Amino acid sequence: MRNASWDTNSIDYIKWTAIPLFLFIDGNGTLIYRSEGARPLSAFIRETENALSEQRDSITLETMEAMYPSHKADTNFMYAYLRKRTKLRKNNMDLLDEYCQMLEPSAKIV
Repeated sequence: MRNASWDTNSIDYIKWTAIPLFLFIDGNGTLIYRSEGARPLSAFIRETENALSEQRDSITLETMEAMYPSHKADTNFMYAYLRKRTKLRKNNMDLLDEYCQMLEPSAKIV
């Protein structure tokens, strides 16, 4: 049974869609990074490196993902979001499409 005093950052509220689920949590109990699904050791090591990078960053991917629905029309946010996801080797195909649609014709490379 869910403890009513827990907030939405608690482990009880973490949404997951695959097993295994790896949660990287800092000393304050804040979720820094998550990774889902089985992978070879080399890919898992890359995920842990991503988690360490996120811990040092002032705005984590988790934070940006929460901001995305209300900021997806902001080209500056989308650029920063895409850069972060690219740095962390995440799939950006759909987001890149969205971002390109937002650009002025003069900013697009033909």
